[in-house]
Amino acid sequence: ATYSKSKIDSSLRLLADECSQLAEVLSGEETRKVPKVRFGKTELQMSVLTLGCMRFQQSWNTLDMSKVQDECQENLVEIIRYAYQCGVNHIETAQGYGSSQMQIGFALRKILESGEIKREDLIIQTKGNVSSSMTPEDYKKQVLSSIELLQLEYIDLFSVHGVNTELEYNMLFNNGDKGNLITALHELKADGKLRHIGFSTHGPADIIQRTIETDEFEYVNLHYHFCGSYTASGDLDCAGNLSNVRLAQQKDMGVFVISAFDKGGRLYAPSNKLRDITLPDMEPITYGAIWIWQHHIHDPESAPCHTAVVGAARPSDLDQPVLASFMLGEQDIADKRQRVGDRLTQAMEDAVGKEWMKNWHKGVPNAYESNYQTHLTGIIWMYN
Repeated sequence: ATYSKSKIDSSLRLLADECSQLAEVLSGEETRKVPKVRFGKTELQMSVLTLGCMRFQQSWNTLDMSKVQDECQENLVEIIRYAYQCGVNHIETAQGYGSSQMQIGFALRKILESGEIKREDLIIQTKGNVSSSMTPEDYKKQVLSSIELLQLEYIDLFSVHGVNTELEYNMLFNNGDKGNLITALHELKADGKLRHIGFSTHGPADIIQRTIETDEFEYVNLHYHFCGSYTASGDLDCAGNLSNVRLAQQKDMGVFVISAFDKGGRLYAPSNKLRDITLPDMEPITYGAIWIWQHHIHDPESAPCHTAVVGAARPSDLDQPVLASFMLGEQDIADKRQRVGDRLTQAMEDAVGKEWMKNWHKGVPNAYESNYQTHLTGIIWMYN
């Protein structure tokens, strides 16, 4: 491609500005922090960027702390410190993330006992799977085990991990003689062990909709990005999770966007074509984040998305998303986002045509409806 001198100059200026800002962040001179918003009916003031803890643990298996390498644990502690320094107050992990909970527990004990961060200044979320063999008492024991591993007295946010199919839904609400597993979470909340209860999902949009409609949850973790809704892409009237984001607003639920920079288009390693479209206004990873954070502005029904997660394997993985959050304070950021969005829409129209853009999902089965759970709608959306 041939680029004009003005576009090259503007893109280089953007790069230089970001480098300058990052230098100030690293030196401690930067006074801006990642903004915070009300996380729905939880009333928590949550950073718009969440630290996801699926990539920095020693192992995907459960381990004794003696098996964790010092270098791995030190890196984990530095990631948490750097995130907090930048204004990120929400840390998210899961029982299914191997040694993550245990390592975070030791890290939090070290950080909290030193006095550098107060417990009340952090929002800790963990998640726990359900299984067909469980009773409510079994689920309680599993959740309490997570709290013990995290070395905390309580968890701010607990999510049922993976309400993806009818099976998980029924375990929670129609579990027969074994008892509905949701009752375990009610009891733990009444005991002060859980402050707020939500659910996470990689499921089709209709299952997500039904789960929201139970009115049992205060927030939802779901996939919803400018380039699709992952396993919910093509579903319901809005061809994805937009209907559920709007339903969550009606219920005053917090909306946590999963995998904004990976399933949301691998924005940490964008294609040349995508960068060509988003520059010189912003990098693709910035656009993906701003699109989520300004959803209440560009959605006709003003439904908000409150926070987007970044899975960090090293402190520097937070750099670009943190800088993106600073841009929310710029007066012209909505105009920049709109310009990029218009260029993306035009590029798609040029490539596939208006008719295909409108009807691409019709007749295509959801991943959970295909014989081998092939993610057909996601493949087509990403191709578009």
